[in-house]
Amino acid sequence: MEQKQRISGTIVVFPVARRMALIRETVDILLKRHGKSADRFWHRALARLDAELVNSGLLDRAEIDRQIDAFASAVMRAIREEWRSEAGGTGL
Repeated sequence: MEQKQRISGTIVVFPVARRMALIRETVDILLKRHGKSADRFWHRALARLDAELVNSGLLDRAEIDRQIDAFASAVMRAIREEWRSEAGGTGL
């Protein structure tokens, strides 16, 4: 009987901070919500992203946290850019 050889390796996920469609969708929703509704959406979005990374096989908590932090930063940058464009290019 042939034994299957186990191969170990590293899971490499596409950086979530470069998932532009997800970032744009998140920004669009956040710009339409305010207060507790925006907070609830944001926390759920990050929890879903966390679960997605874990379900994809990424088990390194530090890497998951880095991915989520990078995504959050990308979303906040996009929101600031949106505000700047609405304000006519004057900066925050």
